[in-house]
Amino acid sequence: MKELDSEERLRLLRLACSVAWADAEIQQHERGYIAKLMFQIGAPAEEIRQVKKWLDSPPPEEDFDPCAIPVAHRELFLQACRGVMAADGKVTPEEEAELNRLTKKLGLAY
Repeated sequence: MKELDSEERLRLLRLACSVAWADAEIQQHERGYIAKLMFQIGAPAEEIRQVKKWLDSPPPEEDFDPCAIPVAHRELFLQACRGVMAADGKVTPEEEAELNRLTKKLGLAY
């Protein structure tokens, strides 16, 4: 995951935060998963500051186009989303619907 550039890292982290907000609240385990993800991808301080804002308030949906995710990284992004959803031990119907929507937009199998 460390091969992602700054734009791709932010795109991944933004998506992870959006998925965590799918049920209108972020659980502590989801925050922990996103923190671990930031560490794994080597997010620098300025990206971490942005993610903290997204954890306090959902990122605007219109600012994100899943189709802009490079094809080579789509499965990685989807795996990260699944991890966020499962982090608190349960997947809500809203999170499941968000994952279905994202999977279809990315052209991946569910």
